[in-house]
Amino acid sequence: MTKDNARQRHLEQFGEKFERVEDFIAATTSRKRPNTYLYRLAIHQYETARMCWFDGEDTESAEELLLAALATCDRYKGRRRQIRLLRIDLLEALAFIYNHLERFEDSEKTILSQLAAERALAAENAEAYAANAALTLWRLGNLYAYEHRDKEAEKAYLEALGIIEQRRRSDNEDIYRYSPATAQCHRSLGSLYLARLNDPDAALRHYSEAVRISEELCENEHERYNHLRGLAESLRLLAELYERTGQKESAQPLVKRAKMLEAEIEMPLPFDMPAEGAES
Repeated sequence: MTKDNARQRHLEQFGEKFERVEDFIAATTSRKRPNTYLYRLAIHQYETARMCWFDGEDTESAEELLLAALATCDRYKGRRRQIRLLRIDLLEALAFIYNHLERFEDSEKTILSQLAAERALAAENAEAYAANAALTLWRLGNLYAYEHRDKEAEKAYLEALGIIEQRRRSDNEDIYRYSPATAQCHRSLGSLYLARLNDPDAALRHYSEAVRISEELCENEHERYNHLRGLAESLRLLAELYERTGQKESAQPLVKRAKMLEAEIEMPLPFDMPAEGAES
């Protein structure tokens, strides 16, 4: 099915239904509470956009509906935090579509809008929302790195790392909450320094820190399986750095260990059921 046919089918399938639901929302919402109506309408626009995207990747209809939902959110004048969170979800979905379509300028603008909204929430409640801003900064860094805007990527990654490290240091309850994201920021920075910024010493520091954090995560037998892949990836990246800098004798044990970890990932867990029909 062509994209034009998919779009026409969605217009026929969702158009009339969308109007009926919108009329229902208006009819069941008090005229004295227009903000409640706008929130429900934006949710419906968002859900319809998701259907357009997941049912045939009708990006044109999905984009139109997401932009309409954002406009609906912007008309909202109430104080409910849900509308602000919904707006962030809409921006994230739009950025995903723009990346898929390689409309990177639109993606950057959308991610920056999302980041501004998340910074505002984090200023009110860092414990709940700062990590979201760090994740968006990391994604912005990925976009800049893809476009070879290396210094901008470095800045975004470092800021993301600073935020997530602060959350990690202040969280005495659960080391597994922020440590995986911290290790990922170190891996991203290491790759940027090695491949683009010609700073193998900085790459070594970041890769080594990613290994250290991943090893710490794997020390807990109940959490180990969840973090084996991250540790194996960190070891392989560190081995690649040693290979590039002529230290093959240091790289080989890391590659061997990474292979052992990857084999461990493929092993069935004790509680895994055998495949149907498999011999006992």
